[in-house]
Amino acid sequence: CRDRYKRNVQGNCVPNNRCWLTPGCRDNESWSRCRGCEATCRNPTGPQACAEICLSGCSCDEGYVRTKRGICILPEDCR
Repeated sequence: CRDRYKRNVQGNCVPNNRCWLTPGCRDNESWSRCRGCEATCRNPTGPQACAEICLSGCSCDEGYVRTKRGICILPEDCR
């Protein structure tokens, strides 16, 4: 990021005075200071290759997977 900017929880560069803003997590999500690669409907056991990047943000709760639309659902609810 440029001077006087920091990376927010979504990985975007924002002005320093906005870096404290964090979104609330949605249903079936919890805040994580270091979220890993998530399971998805397409890859319910998680991705085969996962870059070890530690980012804070909302992660799906255990037993849930992320959809293409970004929501966390039970694997059996994937279409």
